[in-house]
Amino acid sequence: PNEELSTDDYAGRVAPFVALWEEEKRRLEAEAAAAEEAYNSLENVKARKLATIDAQTSSAIMAGFECEATPPDTGTPELLHFSYDEFDQQNFADAAVSMQLATASDGGIPTTTPWNAYRNHTADSKGELVILQLTAETFLPIYAAALNHKATKMAEGGQRKAAVASAQTAEDVEAI
Repeated sequence: PNEELSTDDYAGRVAPFVALWEEEKRRLEAEAAAAEEAYNSLENVKARKLATIDAQTSSAIMAGFECEATPPDTGTPELLHFSYDEFDQQNFADAAVSMQLATASDGGIPTTTPWNAYRNHTADSKGELVILQLTAETFLPIYAAALNHKATKMAEGGQRKAAVASAQTAEDVEAI
């Protein structure tokens, strides 16, 4: 049942609950502050930055690369874009083995391979598909460009990760 309280009732009947509420509020605020401090610790800021760098490095590798090749439709060397996503990385490896085996065997292994490249590639558009017919000789420079592309992006990511490791403050880490 509800009963009317007077000002005289506050100290004995309300104040203890207000004190409990204030104590719990302080406890929750301290817990939140400790969690925020842990989240923003240099160790955790570095860990988040390293994960970001790994993701950015992978994205840069997967974005592909530019390399000069001679499309059959023009017969003129031009700079084309080559995909380097996970499927194309495997395709490059498979083609490299195939080309190597083709030069060492007397048949059965293809000596050419069709390959997709793109003219006028942008970040927003794959561009115009150009299908190349590659031999071991014409494949090798593109394969080398693919390997160099990946190595360069990994080296850039590694340099950024080294900078994170040597950073002394969260602000230094965020600036990387």
